[in-house]
Amino acid sequence: MSKTKSANTTKQASPSSAFLSGERLVYFILFGLAFLLYANTFGHGYALDDRAVVFQNKFVQQGFGGFPEIMTTFYWNGFWEANAGLYRPMSLLVFAMEWAVNDNAPGLYHFVNVVLYALTCVLVYKLLRRMFKDYSKMLALVATALFIVMPLHTEVVANIKSLDEILSLLFFVLTMQQLLNYSETNKPLQLVWATLLFYCALLSKEGAVLYFPMFALALYYFTKNEIRRIAITLTPLAIIAVLWYLQHSWVIAQAAPPEAYSYQNNALLAISPEFSMDRLATAIGMFGHYLYKQLIPYPMSYDYSFNEFPGTSFGDPIVLLTLAAILGLLFIAFRQMKNKTVLSFSIFWFFITFALTSNLFVIIGATMADRFLFVPSLGFCIAAGWFVSRLTGHVDSGIAVMSNPGVLVTGVVAVIFMVITFNRNSDWKNDDTLFAADVEHTPGSSRTHYNWGTAMMSYGDNTTDELQKSSWYKQAEAEFLTAAKIDTGYGSWNVYGNLGVIYSRQKRYAESVAMTRIAIKKNPYDRTFPSNLGDAYVRLQKFDSAKVNLEKAVKNGYIVDDTWLFLGIARLNLKDTAGALEALKNGAAAFPGNLSLLENYGNVLGMSHKYKESIAVMEDLYNRNPSNPGPLRIIAVNYEAMGDKEKMKEYLQRFMNAGGKLQ
Repeated sequence: MSKTKSANTTKQASPSSAFLSGERLVYFILFGLAFLLYANTFGHGYALDDRAVVFQNKFVQQGFGGFPEIMTTFYWNGFWEANAGLYRPMSLLVFAMEWAVNDNAPGLYHFVNVVLYALTCVLVYKLLRRMFKDYSKMLALVATALFIVMPLHTEVVANIKSLDEILSLLFFVLTMQQLLNYSETNKPLQLVWATLLFYCALLSKEGAVLYFPMFALALYYFTKNEIRRIAITLTPLAIIAVLWYLQHSWVIAQAAPPEAYSYQNNALLAISPEFSMDRLATAIGMFGHYLYKQLIPYPMSYDYSFNEFPGTSFGDPIVLLTLAAILGLLFIAFRQMKNKTVLSFSIFWFFITFALTSNLFVIIGATMADRFLFVPSLGFCIAAGWFVSRLTGHVDSGIAVMSNPGVLVTGVVAVIFMVITFNRNSDWKNDDTLFAADVEHTPGSSRTHYNWGTAMMSYGDNTTDELQKSSWYKQAEAEFLTAAKIDTGYGSWNVYGNLGVIYSRQKRYAESVAMTRIAIKKNPYDRTFPSNLGDAYVRLQKFDSAKVNLEKAVKNGYIVDDTWLFLGIARLNLKDTAGALEALKNGAAAFPGNLSLLENYGNVLGMSHKYKESIAVMEDLYNRNPSNPGPLRIIAVNYEAMGDKEKMKEYLQRFMNAGGKLQ
């Protein structure tokens, strides 16, 4: 393997070389750097898919008791039944153990994420030192330091769910160490450990299957083993990979067939559901964006879905430039493969570990994500470490190493990256902070506008200040309209559904009906829409339409207290007193805490000549809310209809004593 030979020298080691030779001190500093850089996440809550994998995951919430289900069901099964074809039990097992220790404590999960990230980074450095033992120590140090501070990693470390990414890389490093041990000692136990650790990597994330070719390349580049020896060494790992695949397939087959991806999952499908040249060109253009973000990792976002990157063609200069860069890098990698250069290995690392998530070969469940660069970015960092080590000379060259322009530039870049990372961490505090930040970072995404609009609608729902409520609703409306403008396809049904809700809350009922009807047209299967539409029709006093939609809501099984209330009101206004009574009776039984439902139920009981039952309901209603004397008057009316004048007078007097006024 080509290398820079160390110069022979007998002079006393400088402070810089002493630092680099003190491996334990380097481990401590690297661990501390990673830990402190992300320590500001310890006070964070949950964000995005943390709900699905932690605090609302029924298997994780069973602690150790959830292990059997976690190991035998697909990834999301503890939260929903939608089968995405994923099987990643390892991170869920860790979450279950954490839940058993201190259940719903997000700080603990963030702490464990940071500790495991810091540990992984130290082990990455240790592995790089071993693989590049013939090179300056500066290579491994710079590569690891840049990897630690890389801002693109914030999604992995600051988002609890992304522990699967950390575990995947951690188990790769441990596996690689054991393979190197075996190549030197030929002890079978080390190969057994390598096989088991690779299995753990596969259980962490499916993409770990791409570590297999990297094992082969690493053994080729960094050991003296012949190809035949490498093939024999990797045979047990190939066998465990096949067994893992069979296990993965069996688990996925136990559930409903995996759901097909839509353009909302991956915007490339909006260009063409099948392979096309324009879809390929767009994927290549996004690859260029990934390369750009390796150099300038700002801004970042949790979402790059439709339509942050509109479809393009091979006539796009960015696509052509990216294609040239890809071909150029691959040319260098293959050309230098025989000489086993660091640059060649780093390029292979980037391309191979990025292959599955690049959307160039297979369409995955996301258009783009910062986290997809977590593992591939190590290749970029290794290449950067190699360039810096070339510029600095050798560790033995003394203090000049630390004053070298290459090191100084690297230090400046590292500081800038640290500032960006530290600040980006704050965006991941919870959903609201993330949505607020990234609606500005990816303004072309319909989803970021929708999510931020939903958050603001929630703010409006939860405030009693009418001016503030109105302000939040107006801002939410603007975000929803922007989202609808970006996505005009069937996938915007939830945007129009929320517009319908927000217009109803603003008492803009005609507009609410219009938006909800569009939502139903785009998605006729959503169970909430008929109920929402029925509510708005009642407000508009269009009782025929209200009745049709509310009865459909009941049939669909989407029933809230207002469903029964408004159905009762609609039927009553259509002279169907018996139907109104049935609806209100069902509502009162299902939602006894809804006083408006009880009041209407008591009134219709009286109208149906069921006076005693009406009196009982109204007595209960008044006892629950003595500040409202209205039920006392209804009781008096019931007694009058029953011919009991004394009781009528008694309750009328109580009504007036309670503040009621006769008109």
